[in-house]
Amino acid sequence: MIAALLSALLLGLSVAAPIGPVNLAVIRTGLVRGPRAAWLVGLGAAVVDTGYLLLTYAGVAPLLLRVRWVAPLLALAGSLILVRMAWGALPGRGAPGECAPPAGWQGRVPAPSWTGSA
Repeated sequence: MIAALLSALLLGLSVAAPIGPVNLAVIRTGLVRGPRAAWLVGLGAAVVDTGYLLLTYAGVAPLLLRVRWVAPLLALAGSLILVRMAWGALPGRGAPGECAPPAGWQGRVPAPSWTGSA
């Protein structure tokens, strides 16, 4: 019984929390700039996802189907963003200091506050 519950829990976590681009951005930011910055990146992603939800709920899909030039414009903009991201991912092509840690940061993540140590 316990084995089945643990198996179901692990399966649920593997489906619910895949490592995608947003999670990688949160992890990367957390390692470089600290946990507060990582939390802000996650919060920003949640706000944007909420905006997408509201736009979808408001009926953007019918707009995309009725106005012929909107969908190609969005496809072009998305393509340009992906090409820019790919260009920046090439070795030596990223912006210098793009992900630099804040001044005075020692490179260690503080212990969580619930452990009682800081």
